[in-house]
Amino acid sequence: MVSMAAPLWSQDTANPTFEDVKKQANEARESKRLDQAVALYHEGIKLKPSWDEGIWYLGTSLYALKRYAEARDTFQHLAISNPGNGQVWGLAGMCEFELKNYPHALEYLLRSESIGVRGSDQLAYLIRFRIALLLNRSGDSEQALARLIQIAAGGAYPPEVIEAMGLGLLRAPLLPSEIPEQDRDLYVRAGKAVNACVTHDNEEAARLFEELVAAYPDRPNVHNARGEFLVQIDPNNALPEFQRELEINPSHPSALLQVASLYLTQGAPEKSLPYARRAVKANPNAPEPHRVLGESLIESGEISSGIQELQTAARQAPEFPQTHFLLAEAYRRAGNKALASQEMVEFQRLDRKGESEYIEANTHK
Repeated sequence: MVSMAAPLWSQDTANPTFEDVKKQANEARESKRLDQAVALYHEGIKLKPSWDEGIWYLGTSLYALKRYAEARDTFQHLAISNPGNGQVWGLAGMCEFELKNYPHALEYLLRSESIGVRGSDQLAYLIRFRIALLLNRSGDSEQALARLIQIAAGGAYPPEVIEAMGLGLLRAPLLPSEIPEQDRDLYVRAGKAVNACVTHDNEEAARLFEELVAAYPDRPNVHNARGEFLVQIDPNNALPEFQRELEINPSHPSALLQVASLYLTQGAPEKSLPYARRAVKANPNAPEPHRVLGESLIESGEISSGIQELQTAARQAPEFPQTHFLLAEAYRRAGNKALASQEMVEFQRLDRKGESEYIEANTHK
């Protein structure tokens, strides 16, 4: 970490005493005599409190010595005068991570990511990875897994990424270092199955998911994980997996939603309705359950109730095009041509916007 990134500052001084200390401090750091370097950087900063380069190297030296609390305080101090420096916030976050102050670590690392880290691909990678780990630990497994898949798709990742993907897939709010040893095989198997999906090896992924279910038939989220994979390649065989998950956990939000959606796809809204209602009860603040319940109600002939659910989904996620398309169809069936036209216009606007953003993102890759 000491050599991970060069400092972003340079200072001109004319004080020979300060210059002597500066030279000795840098020599000690470059020779890996870090305890001596720390003492010299402290001395130099006393002589020149605005010596940002020295504060930076003091922080990285303390980090390398695993004196994380002191390193964190040093980087926090430096961030006051350099609030737009992504490296400083990133290393402050890394210190908080090592100190197990996870909420502060996530806050600092996200701030670093939003600013950007210049000059160190390794530090940028570590920040992205730590953010994914902390998102999963805080309960946001979907966003964490999406980030981990991006990391895995880039190749050349440590084995810890496999464990982390397994944790995300099975919605376990743990860090890889917190996995009980008796459960490590479970999460490694799950992570390898995800990795096969990342490499688009569906045959290998199917085999690994089948083995995962066979080895851990009663573990929560295992059948849901296989079901989500089968939805993409074999929807007819996905439904039993979600139903088995619901036997283990009757209020599983994702499994309820998946069963409701699959019945809708099969043209059986009357079968979809009870699962969609349970999905809304299990996760009332998410837009998708309301959207699926709304569609199920409309297809069952309950137009007014369906419109209310779709309106709720639109309020919770106004930028999702499909909700407005469904609302347009619902208003058409209800005989309200004006609102149907209004929702169709909004759907087309959002659809064009999404297509434009997709083209722009892929153009800059």
